[in-house]
Amino acid sequence: MANGQAKLGDSIPYFDRIVRAIESGRCIPFLGAGVSMDFKSWVNGQDNIPGCPSGEQLKLELTDAVKRARLPDTQLNTLTQLPDLPSVAEFFHFFDNGQRRDLESVVKQAIAPVVYPRPIHWVMTGIPSIRCIFTTNYDELIEHAAKNHPAPRNLRGPFVYNQSLPEQEKPSNLPIELIKGDRFNPEIPAPPDGHPLVLYKMHGCVNHPDSMLITTNDYVQYIALWRDERRGMPKDFRDLLYKNTFLFLGYGLSDWNFRVLWESMITSFPNGKFEINSYAVKKNVSDFESSLYKRRGIDLIDCDLTYLARALAEAFNIEIPLPPHPEASAATPGQGIGL
Repeated sequence: MANGQAKLGDSIPYFDRIVRAIESGRCIPFLGAGVSMDFKSWVNGQDNIPGCPSGEQLKLELTDAVKRARLPDTQLNTLTQLPDLPSVAEFFHFFDNGQRRDLESVVKQAIAPVVYPRPIHWVMTGIPSIRCIFTTNYDELIEHAAKNHPAPRNLRGPFVYNQSLPEQEKPSNLPIELIKGDRFNPEIPAPPDGHPLVLYKMHGCVNHPDSMLITTNDYVQYIALWRDERRGMPKDFRDLLYKNTFLFLGYGLSDWNFRVLWESMITSFPNGKFEINSYAVKKNVSDFESSLYKRRGIDLIDCDLTYLARALAEAFNIEIPLPPHPEASAATPGQGIGL
């Protein structure tokens, strides 16, 4: 790029800081549901590439599934007044006598149409100094992008929080430089199988039955247990939270589950405060949101995820595969959904 020519990142607040954090190997992206939803092709700005249903869309799918069971009027009134997806999922769960399989079946059917990874998936998996990704999504888009990237990664995991287990499996084979918090050294060439990339799926996975956090009770139990040495988040992953910059992507910052997640994390830090600044990217940031999260150590960036991905690809010389024609995207391997 010629000197003086404008770069995409020039218009993104805090972009240079994010790049430096990523270059150091001390930035952990947190991927939420928004990273797996529909997106428009940046090539023509017109084609809409199919993605995963939103939480609201999935709530409607579950609501319709329950309605088909011919509820009594009193229960139907209760169902229609429930405010969010976890509440509807919990109603579905107990309406079906506590059987999770039917609940998960509805979720899996909703995400069955195969979708194409968004540009942000390709970029997050393609930057070698991104050594670990946390996600609250159930989907396999990160895995697909990591395995099919022009510069393949040595995917470690995914390690999955599985609420159906009485004790969580301890992660193994984690890169020592990640555990120690060493700076990423770009002078060291990539191993033959690619730079390691650790993936931790905090809310379960579509391919692990009974693992997915869907109902309100699932989330409450997770927050109550997440620091438990046996049943919560493994210590190796909790330790990573103390020494890395977080980059939140695809989260609805006003959603109660995001706020509970963040507040539960910062209460574990010394003096209840996280000293390393973090960032969250979303569209249409309000002044209230900006002020609220600034006091919690998160700077909000008003930016489209595809635009951010293209800016990071430019900064790190990463190739983003061209998006498929919308009709062809369903033939691409990979499933997606998340809360």
